[in-house]
Amino acid sequence: MDIVVSTIKIVGLIGLLLWYLFFAPSWVREWSENALLSIQAAVFWCLDVAIKSIDIAVHLFHWFGRFFVVMIFVGAAITLSDNMAAIFDLRILEPSGAVFEMTRLFEDKITWVASTAIVATTVALGHFKTLDLNYEKHREEVREKLRESRARNQNT
Repeated sequence: MDIVVSTIKIVGLIGLLLWYLFFAPSWVREWSENALLSIQAAVFWCLDVAIKSIDIAVHLFHWFGRFFVVMIFVGAAITLSDNMAAIFDLRILEPSGAVFEMTRLFEDKITWVASTAIVATTVALGHFKTLDLNYEKHREEVREKLRESRARNQNT
């Protein structure tokens, strides 16, 4: 049964295509061409918006990752300095201070998992951007070689 229905659909589409190519009035052809061009323009617009949105997101997350890397470095440096000072019975940070409370974040495993994930994903996004740029460069080089070979073939 499915084969019969599929065959009827294929024959119907081929018949519709043949009617369009040979018997359709000019206004039907113009209308369908305008409809297809409008659909094509909408698809290309959506692709352009998606590409620009991804590019903006990559730049934003790259900055976000850099910010977190600096914050991790500063927090780790403060924590290390405070712990080293505690070894010599010196206290840099007051136990009730806000900075001391912030350094307690570095004792929590979940904080380290989240910060590692943020750094890793932003590094990956940066590598993806580099790969995209290298791919575009490679495509341009291949196009240039094709142009040169076509020019040589036309000259000979």
